[in-house]
Amino acid sequence: MNFLLVVCIVGFACMLSWRVVDPMLGVMAADLGVSFAEMALIASAYSFPFAVMQLVFGPLGDSFGKVRIIRLSLAMVAASQFLMAIAPSYETLLFARAVGGAFAGGLTPVSLALIGDRVAIGDRQVALSRFMVATILGQFMGASGAGFLVDLLGWKWVFAVTGMLVT
Repeated sequence: MNFLLVVCIVGFACMLSWRVVDPMLGVMAADLGVSFAEMALIASAYSFPFAVMQLVFGPLGDSFGKVRIIRLSLAMVAASQFLMAIAPSYETLLFARAVGGAFAGGLTPVSLALIGDRVAIGDRQVALSRFMVATILGQFMGASGAGFLVDLLGWKWVFAVTGMLVT
């Protein structure tokens, strides 16, 4: 498979897992018996570790190999989605979301660095723009797809489907 296609799929999966929760917050809060304000922390539980861990995963990618870090991060993001699908409580959901966010922080910056390593300077802007389009599509599909599927399948199944797509 084409290297750039694989990296674009990684970017798509990262953003899909990030945005999938947004349209489901109300349904999840009602199902778990918590306030909407408490459930809104689920979004922050992903975003904050995502931002902080980008500082960690860049050097780890340089030290241990970018492809290895991307594989590990992608596996952990998928695992967090599956854990959210079977989460028995709000606390488990919050924990799984934080773990997913932390490891997703290793996907985008390391993927960008990998593109920089493997794509010739003359082709790099096109490669980076394709990667960014894939991430934006992931954001769009995460939010709109979850909004559509939550009524059909329920929020736990949406996380299971997202986990399958991330793997």
